[in-house]
This record gives sequence, structure tokens and C-alpha cells, in this order.
Amino acid sequence: ERHGVFLFTGAAVADALARAAALAGALGDADRAAAYRDGAATTRAALLAHLTAPGLGRLVVGIDPVPGGASRQDLRLDASLVGALLLDLLPAADPRAAVTARDVRVGLANPLPAGGHARHEDDPYRRVVDVDPYPGNPWPVATLWLAEWLTLASDRASARGLLGWCADHALPSGILAEQLHPETGVPLVAPSLRSHAALVAAVDRYRRHVMS
Repeated sequence: ERHGVFLFTGAAVADALARAAALAGALGDADRAAAYRDGAATTRAALLAHLTAPGLGRLVVGIDPVPGGASRQDLRLDASLVGALLLDLLPAADPRAAVTARDVRVGLANPLPAGGHARHEDDPYRRVVDVDPYPGNPWPVATLWLAEWLTLASDRASARGLLGWCADHALPSGILAEQLHPETGVPLVAPSLRSHAALVAAVDRYRRHVMS
């Protein structure tokens, strides 16, 4: 849908480098471990330098190229902002992380009866209603990323509520959809492996947080 440099992609690269550093260290390769750690730190620092909107106090989803070789920040709300936070881009206590997650949670909430959260503002994919405000169809992955973040932020009650929403909108077989009808909650695309993977990750983080 878009071209540019994106926060989530960069955060995933930084996280992969950090994990590679841990593996190299476990294998006794100190030089590679140090190089991977430096790469992770440099990537994260660059992301925070270029993908923070000081006037908003939060991170932005990406940088868009514009004619003439310039670029501009993409200020649209996107669930991947929270996904990037889950990749250790910022500590949970950092004000930029809190503002980013709050804005996504409020701005992408589905105001229609099915609830849940959209993946980004003005999402055209399989859009089935045309009302305002309506960011797009609710996606379990977007909702589960928020549940996982709320666990990190020690808001267990809200996290549990979003986990319950996903469970309530599973098919009788237990299958989770990619996205749901915003009014009825009927699955529009199912099954979705990534929805199940996000559920496992969110429940595992919640369980570990409760037991810690």
C-alpha cells in the first residue's frame, strides 16, 4: 500500500541483530557478538532520531519519499507502532512509548458494535462500511499487540479485556480470523496464522507478567 522507510521494519532488524548478538555470545564469538550489538544499537538510535515527531511526543510509522529527493514523516496512526514497541525499541516507562500506545489505542478503536482495533487509519482493505469515524475493520493482530503492550505497561485489567475480546470472536473451532466485520464481528478472512501467533505471544507475556 505504501513505499517508504518504516519503524516496524527497522525495529525488527534491530531486534534480529540483538538476538544474533546473544547467539554469537553463547557460541563464544565475542567479536561478532559485539558487532551485532553495535548494529542493533545504531539501528535503534537512527529510528528514534528520524521517526519521532517531537510536536506529538510519539513515534511515527515511517518516512515517505516525496518528489525531488526529500522526505516527510508519515503521521498516520498504525498498529505497527505498538508492534515496534514490543521489539524493545523503547522501555515501557519511556513517555514516547506511552503516548504512542495511547494514541494508537484511542485512534484505532473500532467505534462500531464489534469492537477491536483497526490496523491503521483509513484502511481500505475489505472495507465494508462507510461511516465516520471508522478507521477500518478490526484485526485481532492489532488488538493483541495492544494487549501485549498493556501487559508490559502493567495494565493487566485492560490487557485481559482485549485478550477476552479475541477469544470471544474466535470461531467455534477456535480459529481466529485475520479481520472481522466492524458491526457484526463475523470473520471476513479466516483462518489467519498470524492472528494465532499474536495470541500465543500475548497470552505468554501476560502469563509471565502475572507470575513474576
